[in-house]
Amino acid sequence: MSRTTVFAALLKQRGLTAFEKFSNGFRDAAARASRTEDGNLRLARVIVSRSTFDRWAAGHIKCAPH
Repeated sequence: MSRTTVFAALLKQRGLTAFEKFSNGFRDAAARASRTEDGNLRLARVIVSRSTFDRWAAGHIKCAPH
């Protein structure tokens, strides 16, 4: 039995099921957040790997994100 995670449902709703589209959107959101969060440039350098994206979408999460 396959279950849909909230993350996977949001990806589908927003048309971001392809890793490349998600990655581009994530990068844009991180850049915007870095401009609004007191200039915290670390946010603009955050990336999500394809394997992490796949684990999140499948619901295979071993621990909470840092």
